Amino acid sequence: MRQAFVVAVVLALALLQAQQSAAQSTSNVKLIPLNTFYSLWKASQTVNATRAQNITFLDVRPKTLYQLSHVPDARNVPSQDAKKVAAQFASRKRGVDPTKDVACYCTMSSTAVSACNEFAKLKAYAKVKVYALNASFSDWVVAKYPTEKSGKIGH
Repeated sequence: MRQAFVVAVVLALALLQAQQSAAQSTSNVKLIPLNTFYSLWKASQTVNATRAQNITFLDVRPKTLYQLSHVPDARNVPSQDAKKVAAQFASRKRGVDPTKDVACYCTMSSTAVSACNEFAKLKAYAKVKVYALNASFSDWVVAKYPTEKSGKIGH
């Protein structure tokens, strides 16, 4: 009886791991390092940008952290709201246009990936690139990249 239980647990864990691997391999979210994320942001700030302006930066941290400091021009979409906001793309109420690439960041890259996945899995976002910062907002600050306070609260 005990051996059957152990086998069942091992099989259940193997199935869970296989499901997680499959979900990760089908994800269209590309993890990018801090310097690449900064380069995307910097390009989006240039007056002559064409494709680069076609990106929305999402701060998926809680609103209170966003208000204290965030990447300039980033929109706040707390991670727990990402699914709802992604589904409301047609209204573009939160500034997340499905014709623009999406780049997410958070205090942990796993949270940024999770939030970005909510956009990447929708057909409406199938033609755009979805990026997640493979670092944290703290790393952005330590690198002395630009930040701003408040500003676009509620966007």
